[in-house]
Amino acid sequence: MMLLYLLPSFLFFGSSKSDELATSADDTEPNEPLFLDIPISDITNTAEDLKLVEPWTSRYVAAIHEKRFGDALWARYHIFGDVINGTIEETNLTVLDRIEEDAMEYKVNEPELFSHALSFYANTSSNDTHTEILDLLENVNLKA
Repeated sequence: MMLLYLLPSFLFFGSSKSDELATSADDTEPNEPLFLDIPISDITNTAEDLKLVEPWTSRYVAAIHEKRFGDALWARYHIFGDVINGTIEETNLTVLDRIEEDAMEYKVNEPELFSHALSFYANTSSNDTHTEILDLLENVNLKA
């Protein structure tokens, strides 16, 4: 339901994609393909096909629009509905453990994109309630 409320703002502001790893203040799509890998346009057009669940879908979109990137990451890891009591089904990993595992993999296999992600997240809003996720990513970056 919240998604329908947000749809007019998507239509008004539009969305943009760029081949460069950059974003402007007017972009509605984050240009960070590692962790925020579900484009808002896909959510508005194919949410049912992707089997995304609420309230996480709306929270993901709102957090991106408000530049609360820790909150967006938190929502992204819940968006498919496979988190039960803080643990991702079939993995027995907590959400934070999974984010850390993914970050370590990205740091090794996609170092430029991982570095870009850290730069991108440096501009998170002071209203972000999950900055511990961004701190976790920074800590992964500092590890050898």
